[in-house]
Amino acid sequence: MIGKPRLSRLPRALRSPASDRRQFDDQLLVGRRDDAILPRPEQRERLALAADASETSVGGPRPRPKRPPTDDETRGQIAMSLILIHFSGRPASHAGPTGRGSTKRPRHWIASGQPFRSCCGRGAATTGSLAWRSSKTRAREFHACKIRIPGFLLACGWVTLRARRPSELTNAVPLDNGGNNMPITIRQIHSVFVGEVSGIDAAKPLAPEDVQAIDAGMAKYAVLVFRDQKLTDEQQMAFTRNFGGIEDARGGNITKPHDRRLVDGMNDVSNLDKDGSPLSPDSRQRLFNLGNMLWHSDSSFRVIPAKYSLLSARIVNQKGGNTEFADMRAAYDALDDEMKCKIDQLVCEHSLMYSRGSLGFLDYSDEEKVMFKPVLQRLVRQHPVSGRKSLYLSSHAGAIVGMPMPEARILLRDLTEHATQSKFVYVHRWKPDDLVIWDNRQTMHRVRRFDESQPRDMRRTTVAGDAPTVAR
Repeated sequence: MIGKPRLSRLPRALRSPASDRRQFDDQLLVGRRDDAILPRPEQRERLALAADASETSVGGPRPRPKRPPTDDETRGQIAMSLILIHFSGRPASHAGPTGRGSTKRPRHWIASGQPFRSCCGRGAATTGSLAWRSSKTRAREFHACKIRIPGFLLACGWVTLRARRPSELTNAVPLDNGGNNMPITIRQIHSVFVGEVSGIDAAKPLAPEDVQAIDAGMAKYAVLVFRDQKLTDEQQMAFTRNFGGIEDARGGNITKPHDRRLVDGMNDVSNLDKDGSPLSPDSRQRLFNLGNMLWHSDSSFRVIPAKYSLLSARIVNQKGGNTEFADMRAAYDALDDEMKCKIDQLVCEHSLMYSRGSLGFLDYSDEEKVMFKPVLQRLVRQHPVSGRKSLYLSSHAGAIVGMPMPEARILLRDLTEHATQSKFVYVHRWKPDDLVIWDNRQTMHRVRRFDESQPRDMRRTTVAGDAPTVAR
């Protein structure tokens, strides 16, 4: 950690009786958007600080020897690498976000834009955007923050910021993050997957950086848990649209249009009828929904299967009703090479009639039989972002192309037993206003038994997939 600069080494413009108001906090953080922070000796040499206090004399800053950019600086993974400086004060005459002449601690702004000395003059300030990682918690997750650099520091040359790829930069602008001002953190809560997210209010609009952080978290953890997210249906759908189009819920159940409780775009996975009362024990809708207690992947029975599912807990049961998630990537990794080779090119048939048929639910209308016609899905999928392979299993899978039915079902059962071992499974115990997002391309899930005489109001939105798993 770099300490406070000695007053005798500050530029002449800063050595004044008012300097106490302009002292820096003793913390500088390096912002990078890759997976590792460089060792400290390289931070000042390879990243953003072009001149530090140890090289500044009374007569002004001495020029640093020029050197060609390193490969890391020209790689272009991010637009800028910046030193984040927390200021404890500013000159009384300096105007900023807290008002002209204010001596209050300034708001942090995000720094991004053309090299700052070219767009700032004495007394001006620069704003923009930056992603950084906490050094206090040593967390591996990225945070959004705000920074403000007074122009007098830039004008005197004491602080200079250097861009990696200036050609990609635009003039600095303030970041509107839609009211989500807290930094995003993701804490892993299972040995192989699942992250718990803080710093997000799903009821408010998200900044692009927040959406990217959540998408990156989904690629890494496959399941993300958000606590205390009190949402309306409209807010949940708006939050869902950050990650893609909402899948049409029709074709995934037997509920008739006049019996639906929720608006289009919302999947009702509750035990309630249209009047909000628990379904009767002999209700056809209730018996069909018992299939949710089987291990499955949402919408694998569609030609283009789902991407994400987002489940909001409005009313939870006091006992039971947990949801279990299985990491299909870890399950695939644990297979021996012989099994991986055997299943790599296999294609399965998926249908709601297979999953419900395994429970003895065989009564379908002609319209439902057409709607639930089997579709083809690969047994092994590769994630488009992480590149990891995973098993694509579901209780909806009831046959394998080119394999006798009994042999296919035995193989699918063996793989499911392997993939749902306790070491691959996370059990989510619901609390009111929990929001859980999972990636259907990398996980399976199931709900556990609960007291069905009590209301359980769970509402799901689904992000539509973008391509079939089998070429058409």
